[in-house]
This record gives sequence, structure tokens and C-alpha cells, in this order.
Amino acid sequence: MTNPPRRQRPEAAGTLPILRPLLAASTVLGLLLAAGCGGGDEQAVAPPPPPPPPAPVMPTRPKVTSVADLMAQLAIDDRIYMQDAAAPASTEERQAVLEFFDAFVRGRDGQLRPMLSETDQPLLELMVDLGRFTEVAEAIEEVEVVAGSSPDGRPAVLGMYVRDGVDEYQLWYFEIDAGLARFESAPTPPGIVARLSGPIDGYIERWHEILDEEMRLASQPDEEIRLDVNLDEESESDGEGGSPSMSPGAAPSPGGGSPIRRHRPGSPRRPPGIPG
Repeated sequence: MTNPPRRQRPEAAGTLPILRPLLAASTVLGLLLAAGCGGGDEQAVAPPPPPPPPAPVMPTRPKVTSVADLMAQLAIDDRIYMQDAAAPASTEERQAVLEFFDAFVRGRDGQLRPMLSETDQPLLELMVDLGRFTEVAEAIEEVEVVAGSSPDGRPAVLGMYVRDGVDEYQLWYFEIDAGLARFESAPTPPGIVARLSGPIDGYIERWHEILDEEMRLASQPDEEIRLDVNLDEESESDGEGGSPSMSPGAAPSPGGGSPIRRHRPGSPRRPPGIPG
């Protein structure tokens, strides 16, 4: 006799919808626990990223005193004129340059002597003994000053004098050591005033180019030099040697004879604010 099919009891079937979510939840929980704290090697936790480096501290540049303020503070002679754009970069250098030219135009040899190099001091002594230094200083109407450097980086300053209506230029190298400024005159090429033109901020560079040209000419044989030099120009430049000079030579006129006064391009003969 065949047994009838076994039917599921209603109460058993009714419990399945309740057990299924519970079983599923316990299974997920077990997997999470096994992955997090048991059943295998612990996973390494990555260290936190290092903090960013601090921003670099930019050094503060010392404030540079204007030329006008320095001239007022130091009571510099108003015959001296120097633009801020053409002045040395530091206040210390500006002060040294202004005091140097102030001693020169006022004829104060005692103040000027310790500021000169050992090679220039004997020339100053000679000019003082002959009474020439005071005469030169009193005849200076004005001096415009432009700072720069030599090709090898030495600080330099160019003084463009007007003395008795004549332009006279002199280039100086200088250095400051332990607060003491020392100036050394540079060689002066012949006819330098007439050979400089254009913006004055390029005069120091052009000065050294002319010196190099003179050196190249001096190294050539005599017969080659005479082919390049006009006899009239040679006679005009007599007496304007290339050696350092406390009082730069005046520029010869183009046709020979008495010197002339040149007007520097882009530079007023007497700057505004300086009494005539």
C-alpha cells in the first residue's frame, strides 16, 4: 500500500520567512568579524601622511634711504646730484659716495685723504702743496654721479664735473671694509668726454670698452697705429694721458683750440630743485 505524500505542516512553513533574514544577518556579521579580527593575518594600517613643510621665510630686504634724504641728513653740498636710479644699491654705499664727492667739492683734503687709495694719496698731497686742490674745488659748478661696476664686478662710480664751464669726467672704484670706504681712481682714456654719448647709465660700461680699445691699439706695431690715427686728433689729445688723475682733463673742441662744454643727453645741466 502506497503511503500518501507527506505534507508540510503549516506552522513549520510559517517560520521560514522569519528565520531567513536572521540567518542572512548572522552570516554577514560572521564574515565581517572573520575579516576584521580573526582567521588570518592582520592588515597593516598605512601611516598618516607627513605634514607639509613650513613655508620658507623670505629675508626682509633692508630699506634703502633715498638720495634726497641722505643729502639732507648729511648736509651734502647741493652741487652734487645723484638720481636714486643711478645710485648704489645700499644706504651704506650711497652715504660713502656722497661723502666722498662732498669732501672733494668743498676742498676738504683732511676728510678726503683717508678715503683715497695709497696710489692716489700722493697726488692729493702734491695738489694741496701746490695750492691746486682748493682752486679745483672752488671752480666746480656741479658734479653728477652715476654708480655701476667694472667688468670684473668692482663697484664703480663716475663723477661728471662741470668746472669753469667745462665737462670733466673721472671714474673711481671703491670698496667698504669695516665701515671705511676707500676710493681708487681708474685710468682715464684720452678725450673721454667726447667719446661718451647716449644714456648716462651706460657710461661706465662704455668707459671700460674704450679702455680695452686703447689697450688693443697700444699693442699694435707703430706703423699700424699711424694708419688709424689722424694727426690732428693726435695733437689735440696731447697731455690727456690714460693714467689716473685727481682732476680729469677737459674735452677738446672738435676743431682744436679751447675746450667746449658739452650737454649730456637726457641730463639737465642743473637738476630741478638745486638752486643756481
